[in-house]
Amino acid sequence: MYDYIVVGQGIAGTCLTFQLLMSGKKVLVIDEYNINSSSNVATGIINPITGRKMVKSWMVDELLPFAKTFYERMEVELGIQFYFSKPIFKIFTGIQEQNEWLLRSDESEYATYLSEIIYPEWPSVHAPFGVGVIQQTAWLDMALLMKTFRTYLKQNNALLEEKFNFDELTIGDQRVEYRSISADKIVFCEGYRGRYNPYFDHLPFSFAKGEALTVHCDDLEFPDGILNKGGQIIPLGNHLFNVGSTFQWNDLDETVSPEGMQALKKKFEKTCSLPYEIVDRKAGIRPTVKDRRPFLGASPKSEMVFVFNGMGTKGISLSPFFASHLINHLEKGESLMKEVDIRRFDN
Repeated sequence: MYDYIVVGQGIAGTCLTFQLLMSGKKVLVIDEYNINSSSNVATGIINPITGRKMVKSWMVDELLPFAKTFYERMEVELGIQFYFSKPIFKIFTGIQEQNEWLLRSDESEYATYLSEIIYPEWPSVHAPFGVGVIQQTAWLDMALLMKTFRTYLKQNNALLEEKFNFDELTIGDQRVEYRSISADKIVFCEGYRGRYNPYFDHLPFSFAKGEALTVHCDDLEFPDGILNKGGQIIPLGNHLFNVGSTFQWNDLDETVSPEGMQALKKKFEKTCSLPYEIVDRKAGIRPTVKDRRPFLGASPKSEMVFVFNGMGTKGISLSPFFASHLINHLEKGESLMKEVDIRRFDN
């Protein structure tokens, strides 16, 4: 008998499961491994500043310190390092972006995030209009995190590796059962596969395909950090760099596309003129939401069936905080924030 069944081991399911386990709950994760899941493909960046207008992300002042503490605790428990504090070097494409930066950096609420403009001399990096340094940023080695936590679940007999079958789920008066497995509650953290979930088929997902490249470039050098110029270039070591990412709203499969590859090559070449070699390509579907807020709450069909999904492009920073928020709701009866409660779609 379990306290919780968690369906899905993307970043949302991982954060939720880890916190439940650390609080002493007995949890079973059901997940069919998918190398193209959005969490496995994600570039792994935590960035407090978003969009062309360079505005703070929603709730960033609360989310970032929570995420940092959470991931550092995971590192200790798993015995690995996957969280790296790294600045983001925002390379301006023109005077307008410079002006936007200057306007934002004069506002007190941006003081801890935006530096003064610098004019570095980095060989083969095009930055004629200067660079703004975004602070309190980080990069997560998502492949290492997801793989290590999966191994951790196996070692603790907490993982059932298979595709979830809704026909084998029974909702009783007090408990849920999946085949012969009994639990107090079940939480679905399925990413884009949530669109097939009959308990939450009313939720307005708005999916976005993302693609990324890994390139080898012998001579590209810059201070330890992440380059941003319409896309990200993340150093991985051994002259390898992650280049990401794209947004496609109509092509919603998990295969790489010629259009995605060309767009990513263009992003890299806008920043760097050095010769390079493409060594890997990835594609995944982000579980985005029309109002850009996560999905948390109970199914209208059962108070024992819950959803934790819709983290979208900010899943790495959103998932730790809102996993804790959902657990407080489940265990202590605390109310969910209206912005994330799925009852906002009842009308």
